[in-house]
Amino acid sequence: MATNNPDYPTPFEEGDLELFTMKQIYSQLAKSGDSVIGHTCDCCGMYHQTQKRVLQPALVAFLVALADLIHNSRTNQKYFHVDYVFSHCKQLTGFKGKDYSVLWHFHLIEKEDDAKRTGRWTVSDIGWEFLQGKRRISDHYYKIPIVEKQYIYSTKRILISEVWDKDLPDFLDTNKLFGT
Repeated sequence: MATNNPDYPTPFEEGDLELFTMKQIYSQLAKSGDSVIGHTCDCCGMYHQTQKRVLQPALVAFLVALADLIHNSRTNQKYFHVDYVFSHCKQLTGFKGKDYSVLWHFHLIEKEDDAKRTGRWTVSDIGWEFLQGKRRISDHYYKIPIVEKQYIYSTKRILISEVWDKDLPDFLDTNKLFGT
């Protein structure tokens, strides 16, 4: 699984990633003469802007739709192309597609390894745990171009119930599965 890669940031295992407070980030940026909004690169002269990515319901809708496709696959297909997931997402949840690649940064989805098949994704083990309410993950992260570790995750951890207020498919709803 991709989370064993040291270059792949983890939003949930605090021992594997130094978590910064915004005060620490501002301090680090002030030392370098840059701002949290962005900076101008000394090498290329381009302006790089800090980006905040939040786990939103439309992203969770993509994850739910992908999980539903995997669960209902008659051929035990594990990977699905994003276009197909977007189509199913609209039918299942009413949400249109969103910047689904953000889910990869939260470690909720994984790319297919085969280089010939681009755009095919599956739900990661962490994604399944999150969908079932068994794992908390960061509610947002910052992509900061000048910080050595480009992804700075929030220390606030959330469950799926804090993002998704719609009914989950029965195979994901642990209350229905276990009668609690």
